[in-house]
Amino acid sequence: MRIAYGIHGYGRGHATRALAVLPELSARHELLILAGGDAFNALHEHYPVVRIPTFRYHLGKGGKISACRTLIRTAPKVMDL
Repeated sequence: MRIAYGIHGYGRGHATRALAVLPELSARHELLILAGGDAFNALHEHYPVVRIPTFRYHLGKGGKISACRTLIRTAPKVMDL
């Protein structure tokens, strides 16, 4: 079976969990691994990984995620896809 396994990554938590799952999947299936951000950095040393764009959250006052700033700063990247 062919499986596309994607990880979008802030931090390395999802990528670290994937490192536990991927050996089992790759032993039985043909994998296409897609990852962006920190996840790509964590996985590409162990598996062939296709880098995908990763959008970052942008912070507003008080250090909280700002939906408005995030939208304004990532809209051009979304349009470019």
